[in-house]
Amino acid sequence: CVRWLRLRAAIRREDEERLAAVFDLDATLVGRGDERIEPTCALLHTCAALRITPFFVTARSEEGRQYTEDQLRRMGLGGLHKRLFMHPADAPASAAGRVKAHARERIRAHGYAVCFNAGDALHDHFHPTPPAFRQTLHGGLGVFVTEDGVGHLKLPG
Repeated sequence: CVRWLRLRAAIRREDEERLAAVFDLDATLVGRGDERIEPTCALLHTCAALRITPFFVTARSEEGRQYTEDQLRRMGLGGLHKRLFMHPADAPASAAGRVKAHARERIRAHGYAVCFNAGDALHDHFHPTPPAFRQTLHGGLGVFVTEDGVGHLKLPG
């Protein structure tokens, strides 16, 4: 993943291209309680060093925003609350894939090219999930680049 991030940062399509990386929270950056998942947190810091703007896209309800922002601060990941996309309180949990896809589209609409995506669930990466990925990655680990040029880290979930 680090090699992909370095390569993608080095070949920005335009001088002004703004790159973005999308990270899920639970079972991706955050373990039990306030425990950091260090390898993924290191990827987040690598993104920042390479001028790739990190965003958090989570299925946590908007009702828990204050708790989530406080938890990120306790974990040393504070200051990114303006880049935190949460699940609308009125949306059913079953809509997580659609909501996360919409968040990624909003990031793109703000002028960012999403070049990396990390998460433990298939809906962190796709909506809808292509059948081939459903069979090969369900519950497992995967590192792959999709045809739209996005590098993915699918963590076991």
